[in-house]
Amino acid sequence: MAIRNNLAVLLAARNIKLSQATKDTGISRNTLFGIASNKNKMIQLETVNALCQYLEITPNEFFVYAPDPVSDGWWYKHDYRGM
Repeated sequence: MAIRNNLAVLLAARNIKLSQATKDTGISRNTLFGIASNKNKMIQLETVNALCQYLEITPNEFFVYAPDPVSDGWWYKHDYRGM
């Protein structure tokens, strides 16, 4: 996955447990666990906004972009000749 979030790192750096973040933000534990473990395919902007306000950060600090490595010959796996 190329776009991930830093929630687990941000909470650990602040010594905040998921249960405390749940109480403080009103976001369910299941939702926070899914986000922190980067298992969610989608995060609601309202949730990102609430977490950024809670942690006093910007979305730029919340998300990280790490592109997938491209192997040699990657263009053979995709047919780009028609473009």
